[in-house]
Amino acid sequence: MKVLLMQHGEKLVLLIVLIILGMWISGVNSDGKTLPKKQAEKINIDKKIKEAKDYTAKPAPIPEKPMDYTGVIQNRLAVLVDFADTLQWLTAHPDIVEGSTDDRTVFSIYEVLSPSVTAEDEVGSILVTVEMPDRRGGKGGDEVQTGDEIEWERALKGGKTVTNTARWLGVKVEYQVGGKGAWRPLKSVGLKDGVHIFRDESMTPPEFRHNGVQGKQQYSYRASLIVAATGVREEGPAELGEETIVYDGEYTGQIDRFVWAQGAGRIKGRLKAVEPKTVPDMHRVTLGKTEKLYIGRAGEAGTVEQTESDIIFAVKQISALGGTDPTLRVYMMKMVRDRNGKILGWTEALEIKNVKVGDKLGTPPEGQKGIPVKLRNAPDGGLRLVNFQTDWVVADLNIEGRRIYYYEVKKKNVDGKTILYLNEKARTNYHVVTLNNGVENIQIIRLDKLTPNRNPQFCYPLIQQKVNETEEFKDGDPTEFTQPILEPEKPVEWPADKIPPDGVPEDFQTDVPYFVFADGRIVWYDHVNKKMKSTEVKPPKVEEPEVPEGGEGEDGEAPPDGQEPPPDGN
Repeated sequence: MKVLLMQHGEKLVLLIVLIILGMWISGVNSDGKTLPKKQAEKINIDKKIKEAKDYTAKPAPIPEKPMDYTGVIQNRLAVLVDFADTLQWLTAHPDIVEGSTDDRTVFSIYEVLSPSVTAEDEVGSILVTVEMPDRRGGKGGDEVQTGDEIEWERALKGGKTVTNTARWLGVKVEYQVGGKGAWRPLKSVGLKDGVHIFRDESMTPPEFRHNGVQGKQQYSYRASLIVAATGVREEGPAELGEETIVYDGEYTGQIDRFVWAQGAGRIKGRLKAVEPKTVPDMHRVTLGKTEKLYIGRAGEAGTVEQTESDIIFAVKQISALGGTDPTLRVYMMKMVRDRNGKILGWTEALEIKNVKVGDKLGTPPEGQKGIPVKLRNAPDGGLRLVNFQTDWVVADLNIEGRRIYYYEVKKKNVDGKTILYLNEKARTNYHVVTLNNGVENIQIIRLDKLTPNRNPQFCYPLIQQKVNETEEFKDGDPTEFTQPILEPEKPVEWPADKIPPDGVPEDFQTDVPYFVFADGRIVWYDHVNKKMKSTEVKPPKVEEPEVPEGGEGEDGEAPPDGQEPPPDGN
């Protein structure tokens, strides 16, 4: 056996390995878990293998970039939301319901509207009428109000109440000359430096008369409302009883019932309080403990340009005869109308002599219905019996008046430095007449002859040619005649560091006070070039004569139709 294994051992081992391998292959072929039993299953497996290969062959999808949520939120928070548009949301507070009581600070709005002004030219003066704004409730419900006297009362916890008030105190009236330049307080009867404080419960300002207006000049007038209210504090948190927002004009924002403290300071158009000491005549008013003073925006200006009246007066002179009371010689003109009111024309100047204080102007001679006088441009050229009767009585004759013809800015040296000062071209012992119609006084002064300004660029008002006021009255157009005045508008001195009201001229430089004229011109001293300067003096406007119909030919030639224009345009 031993010999057999030694001779044939390798063959025997190889045979055993072959037997084992054959048995394993036979087992694999007969195992259904490793090979499909059916051909259809094998085909299905091959299809899935192919689909997997196709999918892996496609490019991988690229995912979208995620939204920058942080940046979007930051951008939205950076937008400043208009408070007026969100006021409805702010007022709808979840802790407050209609009719509830609460001790937290809430606000009401009081509208300060602008008065309107009308101006009417009269003989020697301008009548200024201020119309107060409507006394009405606001458009935003009970918490927005307009009117002469307003109260807001709110119930608090514990049965207590808090009351806020707002009321009219008066008006501030200003005027402007020539349609430009600074606005100035109007000084008149009933006005103290432009302020009228109500003295009765009517809260309606009277009519004001602007005396001493310059002839042939435009005047504009405007007014502001002065009110008192338990307004909000300018600084610090508001307290109960100091909760009224005083608003400039009509409030157009949205509002429900309450305006919360955190929103009060954001309301555009809220007026700020002024110091009572800065308002003239305020000693007549007693402000409440928590009341503050406010001045509203000036309303639209009323403008008037020249004197228009059916009867005009002019003083020729005042005479003191033999030591007796002075007597007056006065000119009168009147517009004559027919029974239907149609204008027939103006009378020629009627001279009335020996008029004394207490006499009524225009009284016809005893036994006559009127005074015989010629009518300008009357077809028959004859006399007309005209009733000159007026309500104007001679109240005073003054032979010691003083007339300032114009102001002139000059320079002088003071302590080694050149400064500007105002010089008056004036005349003393001037004749002045005061008339009264039972309601108002007016002043008219003697007509005179004027000579041109020596340095017109530094003078106000401008007188650029000789003027004979008597001839202008008697021979000129009565509708264009305006009364001379005793004192023209005085130029205003401005500090060197204050900007002129109508803008800074290109070559403006000065280190001393300068002057601003009522017509807008500026006079200053140029300290660098050591020279007085002024803004441009505009020459008087020369109107072109009207060309008669049919007379439009050029260079003296006849019109195209060959007809010559009628002589003198008639």
